[in-house]
Amino acid sequence: FTVNTVTGLWNWWDSRMVAQGRVLRTVHVLSMLTADAAFTYAGAKLSNEAETDASKRRLHRTVALSAMGLTVVSGTAMKLWNR
Repeated sequence: FTVNTVTGLWNWWDSRMVAQGRVLRTVHVLSMLTADAAFTYAGAKLSNEAETDASKRRLHRTVALSAMGLTVVSGTAMKLWNR
């Protein structure tokens, strides 16, 4: 996650002067940062709590699947509309 996040932020920063597609790139980087945060939360915090609590287990799964969905939607949007 770290290498991908750093590379993505670096590319986003380097393209800051290119007006074409700026909004799409910014939405993409923000959604990917959100997904990274959700994966980190699910893995670091919720995974330990999920071992003993069924409600935390469901929350862990929901957060992880939501982050995966956000990643797929964001990546698909970039593939479709980034011309």
